[in-house]
Amino acid sequence: MPPEPFFVTLSTPDSFPSFPYDPPYPIQIKLMQHVYASIEDSTRKVAVVESPTGTGKTLSLLCSTLTWLADSVERANKTRLESFRASLKDDGDPDWVHEQTLAAHLRQLEAKKEEFEERLASARRREEELKRRAMAKVVRKRPKVEKENGKQDDDDDTAFLPENETADEDGISPEVKALMKRLAESRRKDEGDEVQETPCTKLLKTSLSTRVVPLGSRMNLCINEELRAKGNSATELDEGCRELLNGKHRERKRCPYLPLPEEEHRMLEFRDHVLAAPKDIEDLVTLGKELSTCPYFGSRRAIPQAELVALPYNLLLQKSARKALGIDLTGHVVVIDEAHNTLLSIYAAPLSVSTLATSIVQLTAYLERFKKKLTALHALHLRRLLRFLVALRKFLENWRSTSSAPIKEEVMNVNKLMDALGPYVEGINLLEIEAYLKSSKIARKISGYCNKEAEKTAQADSGIQSDKLCRRSTPPLHSVEAFIVTLSNANTVDAARCVVLAGGTMSPMSDLQFQLFPFLSSDQYSIYTCGHVIPSSNLQTIVVAKGPKGGDLTFKFEQRDNVEMLGQVLSNLVNLIPHGLVVFFPSYAFLNTTKKVFNDSGLLERLNGKKKPESSSEVDNVLREYAIAISSIPSVRPFQITNSNKGGALLFAVIGAKLSEGINFSDSLARGVVVVGLPFPSLASVELKERMRYVSELEKTLKLKSNCSVSVGHDSNAKDAGMELYENICMRSVNQSIGRAIRHKNDYATLVLVDSRYASPRIQAKLPVWIGKDCTVAGSFGDVVRDCQCRTLLSSNASVYRQQLDTIRPLDTLPYSNTLGVLDRIYVINLPARDDRRRAMMNLESAMDIKFTWHNATFYEEDVVRRIMGRLGKWRIENRVNREEGEKSDLNQPFTFKWNEDVFDDASNLGIRGADLWTLEDTSFAIHSELLDAYGEDGLRYGKTPLRPSQVACWNSHYNVLRRVAEGTDDVALILEDDVDMEWDLERRLRLMWPFLPHDWDVVLLGHCMSRPFGKSLAGTPTLFPATQSLCSHGYVVNRRSASRLVRFLRSESFAYSRAIDHAINHLSTTGKLKTFTVNPPVIIQPKELYSDLVHPGFVPTREQWLSDSALERVALEKNLREMI
Repeated sequence: MPPEPFFVTLSTPDSFPSFPYDPPYPIQIKLMQHVYASIEDSTRKVAVVESPTGTGKTLSLLCSTLTWLADSVERANKTRLESFRASLKDDGDPDWVHEQTLAAHLRQLEAKKEEFEERLASARRREEELKRRAMAKVVRKRPKVEKENGKQDDDDDTAFLPENETADEDGISPEVKALMKRLAESRRKDEGDEVQETPCTKLLKTSLSTRVVPLGSRMNLCINEELRAKGNSATELDEGCRELLNGKHRERKRCPYLPLPEEEHRMLEFRDHVLAAPKDIEDLVTLGKELSTCPYFGSRRAIPQAELVALPYNLLLQKSARKALGIDLTGHVVVIDEAHNTLLSIYAAPLSVSTLATSIVQLTAYLERFKKKLTALHALHLRRLLRFLVALRKFLENWRSTSSAPIKEEVMNVNKLMDALGPYVEGINLLEIEAYLKSSKIARKISGYCNKEAEKTAQADSGIQSDKLCRRSTPPLHSVEAFIVTLSNANTVDAARCVVLAGGTMSPMSDLQFQLFPFLSSDQYSIYTCGHVIPSSNLQTIVVAKGPKGGDLTFKFEQRDNVEMLGQVLSNLVNLIPHGLVVFFPSYAFLNTTKKVFNDSGLLERLNGKKKPESSSEVDNVLREYAIAISSIPSVRPFQITNSNKGGALLFAVIGAKLSEGINFSDSLARGVVVVGLPFPSLASVELKERMRYVSELEKTLKLKSNCSVSVGHDSNAKDAGMELYENICMRSVNQSIGRAIRHKNDYATLVLVDSRYASPRIQAKLPVWIGKDCTVAGSFGDVVRDCQCRTLLSSNASVYRQQLDTIRPLDTLPYSNTLGVLDRIYVINLPARDDRRRAMMNLESAMDIKFTWHNATFYEEDVVRRIMGRLGKWRIENRVNREEGEKSDLNQPFTFKWNEDVFDDASNLGIRGADLWTLEDTSFAIHSELLDAYGEDGLRYGKTPLRPSQVACWNSHYNVLRRVAEGTDDVALILEDDVDMEWDLERRLRLMWPFLPHDWDVVLLGHCMSRPFGKSLAGTPTLFPATQSLCSHGYVVNRRSASRLVRFLRSESFAYSRAIDHAINHLSTTGKLKTFTVNPPVIIQPKELYSDLVHPGFVPTREQWLSDSALERVALEKNLREMI
């Protein structure tokens, strides 16, 4: 602990430079400041943060916590330095001695830092080499599995005996622990003091990146394909792995991916790779295969030196799991994201009567088989366990038989349960049973023995009841052990410096402190709720309290006979809200009743005339059909005007079911969300009654202790804590469902709450702030219609001219962004001399109300074209195969094709390399007047070369704008040539298809020509296809990463200017170097009304493509109508 005089409190920063997007939204800055201040405040133990989905919550949490970590490390270093300086003053030496000693100390610290960073840098260089190998399809051979002759005797059951030594709670045998101990000792000899670097806050922080370690299960990380093929479940895979670790596998094999003691360097190398750069689980698997080292154990090796550990909830919140991993929360910061899904259910562990019966059968068979081999202590523990299980089963059978009700529930604590089991379990301590189950590994032992017996029985086809001994996905005694463990809950808050609970829908939060942290005072607990990134005009929340005929709409359980009025409400809403409309019901029973009434009355058929109805069964198929129904557009011939507005889909779902959590209904998938009724849980639930009783009694206890007249966290008019909990459970489900609609800054939707109870200020106060602040209660259903119509008309933020053009061909009016919603910038390549083309493109820009960034194209008569062609010709001559000095050029003589070394290196700066040098004005750079043919990767001459000067100029123009994207700050950019037209609803189409693109896409061709027949479209969108062969480059989308990759390919001397630019992109796509997708039919075309610069002046090519709703045709129609008037 540093001396108190040198400790400095960190002030909350005004900005966070580590945030990757500049500038952050104001709500993101406030969220990061709140988290930073909460961590730094030593008195604050818990911070609850609510940030809606789409606001960058996870990114803000990472930036704020890692910024605090960096500042804290710097503070710790300064504090230790000051302490060291102060200690020198006490020894009485002269000041110059002090300075020399201090300087030597600083050099030592710097040397350790440089050594550590060099090791990580070396690991990064090794990773880049592995990536280049993978891209070049260099496959390393798998190590051979070492086998020993001979098999284990089937009658030798000693492997199933209980462990005799008390092991840690990590599932690793004493033999393996001894091995690990020897490895640790050898590592100390090799690394000296490095092994002492255990607390992550005491490590010198590298300036390159944060040291991150992701942890996962064997199921996610195992790379032993032979073992994975045998294990059909996570439990079987775990058991198989432990057998290989313990050397007790029936074939006496050892896992080839777990290094031997003399191969410790393999594990250290894997550790350094993990720490070198942030990785996800998939990266660990890939790294493990490349290094032939187990990612499961290798990632755990990196924990002591990690600054950030990412792990599942169950490993974090269970003390035994943390102990097994070597994770100590003392003084550390714990961040739990998506906390609303976890906190109140993490310690639930079901135990069925059938599982209990199977456990008894297996345990009895085990005792009978090994009664002569078990020690007295083991036999005593196992008999106690059997007595407890038999008593528990007998109690459950008697308890169930005393009632004729179909469902019987009762809540009791541990003491009451033990009393109910009777004298048969006297002297049995559940904590001792839990400890024995963990130390002896008896659950796995019994499961393994019974599985073996079941296999023998199945082979012999005997009459033994093998169904009781069959292999199960989870060993029965594991369920018993989990049931006992959940009775004790370790407190995470006491150990950690600060616990941050974050979620998208934490509201209502009035009972969170009361349920989870009643022991905390008000100054140790904070709540922060931020708004959404969308403007308030993009969200409309309406409470519908009355139906179209004036009747009250209340859908309580006993008042659900007014389903016909609900049908009238939906019939109106489908006419008012475009595209997707999601309707959430409070229960499956109400949904089924509603569907039956709608079907009997013919309403479903009438709704089908407006939208295609879907239900929420068979989720994946329904979602796919739902998206296709929304995106379907009637086929329209050129110049045809249509007033058809039919389209979209109506999706029925249930609150709390799969569609209400984890599904993103972004953009037109949910332009409207309707919530019918309030999903209050059943008060008949014994579990709910017990929770309500607990919080009510806790409230009374806290009142007495604090001697106050109101409950903690409530005002004087509030209901008691039990009813508060009851309402909050209901409203959390509602909030989780309606939060599915708004997913990003440009999204918009209408939320309709159909129940008069939503008009209550108390209920509205439990909505998230960003939803409830502008909630309006409609006085009549006519107000609902008027409000929705106004929102539909005003939902467009486009220019007046664009809205005027909307009326030429009526379509659903949408909000517009000047970069088409999914893009950051739109580049147009244009020759300054072609002002005719620029004027045409400016008309398109004005009509679509989008913003172009103009990029000056290269003219074929410019000096740079002459330099490129001359130096390209010289390079091809000098690199011909078997060329002799003074030999004349031979068009049929190929050159050796070779990609530049940096084409697969996305991390390094672009710099000036390869064909970039051909554009320089350096006169010392010799050129050649003759341009030879180009050759491809296959060594064959490319038939359409050499290029004409105009084609070289076109290549150079596209290359320069791609480089502009690669070196800029925009993530996604559209590149247009200056002779295009586009679909009027291009933004809507892009928003619909973009979510279905894979995360690693490189190029999306919105415009193309001479394409081969398309295969199967991407799931969820009928118009997006993997590219086969698609030419023309008049409209394509790239991202910053793919633009950088394209630049590296296009400037490789062997490939540069070898063919037309669209043929070059097509070659990179068809050979797998780019992941390219094509929109079919094209949404951007070339009208070909102006002459081309690529052929010869005055040549106007023939138009070959048409649009269903041309933007330029709308301009012409509007102009004709205006002239007629």
